[in-house]
Amino acid sequence: MVFFANLSACLIGMEACGSVHHWARKLQALGHTVRLMAPQFVKPCVTTRPMRK
Repeated sequence: MVFFANLSACLIGMEACGSVHHWARKLQALGHTVRLMAPQFVKPCVTTRPMRK
């Protein structure tokens, strides 16, 4: 929350899951615009590489 509190108001996209509504309300209270996305639309946008064992 400290990171987002120090960030100027912006658009934040989040994957819809169990606790996302709680965090969306907190971020909106800080002045950000939050958009929730269905999980099937988030997966194609993930650019991280899987961790190696």
